[in-house]
Amino acid sequence: MSAAEPRQAEPAPDDKVDEAIEESFPASDPPAYPAGVTSGAPSHEAAAPEPKRNAPVVAVIAVAVVIVLLWALFG
Repeated sequence: MSAAEPRQAEPAPDDKVDEAIEESFPASDPPAYPAGVTSGAPSHEAAAPEPKRNAPVVAVIAVAVVIVLLWALFG
């Protein structure tokens, strides 16, 4: 290399990144993130609530009240 020839500067790291971006565009792969879609087993929060355990007791009391009211009205 003679003194009259200018030296070519090494490209800056940003230039290499910009070149790689330009060469890879447009990308053939879709974005890797899901758009609000999940997979796998549903969480426990999404499950239907369990029935109350005291439901049979409430039913028995309701039937007893109806019987007492019917007896009071027609008894």
